[in-house]
Amino acid sequence: MNICSSSARIVRIGAIYDLIATAVLVFPPVVPVVLDKLHALDAALGFHTQFAPLDPTSVFFFNLAGCFVVVWALAKLKTPTPEIGRMDAGLRFALVLCQIWAVFEGGTPLLLVISAVLLVIGVLEWLASSGSKGGARIGSPDGSVVGPQGK
Repeated sequence: MNICSSSARIVRIGAIYDLIATAVLVFPPVVPVVLDKLHALDAALGFHTQFAPLDPTSVFFFNLAGCFVVVWALAKLKTPTPEIGRMDAGLRFALVLCQIWAVFEGGTPLLLVISAVLLVIGVLEWLASSGSKGGARIGSPDGSVVGPQGK
């Protein structure tokens, strides 16, 4: 299997995870339900983290993040290049740092579960895309190379 197709598969898997994990955040009425479930799980696991009251501005930021993630995931599904994989890995690493910061500031430790998933996908994307030269070149099904330096 060539490195580019492996990279594309990993980028697509990450995109599918992103859609499953965040698509519901696009819809304003669903955000409070998701946070209530997260709060209940947090309490059931004995963390008892204080969650801030949800106001319309906070819901907007959840929706905004959900919209960005959904659009970025769709772009990754359509164009899963090694370059996109490297950028996505960088984004995942940044999100992990933000989640760790949030936990240190009193956020639910459940964020660390999300961090672990993001870290695994990010490392896989980084490793798969780092072995590829040229970023935008990907192998076509017939084995030829398409992209700026190919046919």
